[in-house]
Amino acid sequence: MSKRDSLRQRLKSADRRRQRRQGARQPSVGSKSEPSANVDVTGMVVEEILQYVESLDRGARDAMAVNAINSALRSTTPQGEDAKRLAERLDQIPDKTGVSVRAYRDSLHQLLRVAKEHHEPGSSDAFLRYLALIAQ
Repeated sequence: MSKRDSLRQRLKSADRRRQRRQGARQPSVGSKSEPSANVDVTGMVVEEILQYVESLDRGARDAMAVNAINSALRSTTPQGEDAKRLAERLDQIPDKTGVSVRAYRDSLHQLLRVAKEHHEPGSSDAFLRYLALIAQ
């Protein structure tokens, strides 16, 4: 094998590796990993929470919303019925067009941080009131 043949073989293998790497970086056309437009996922989650809270006959509590967000984040089932129904509604958000799973999980993490910041002793709905305030 001459020097020229071995060089050609190494160049061809380098081209194949480069093509494989570029193919792995570019998502396929029907992939849901990249959102097609800028979608406010946190706004969608907040809207879903507030719609569910408004549909309840009795007063909602922060613990129910935080429990539902935690269970949606961890893909578990919460104990309470209200939290379970809310978590099921939240789990449907990543299926919507333009919503990536990563953005959905990031928004859930962000809402948990906000819930910890807006915890008031003696008030069971401070976080939900904050969500209602920023949704307006």
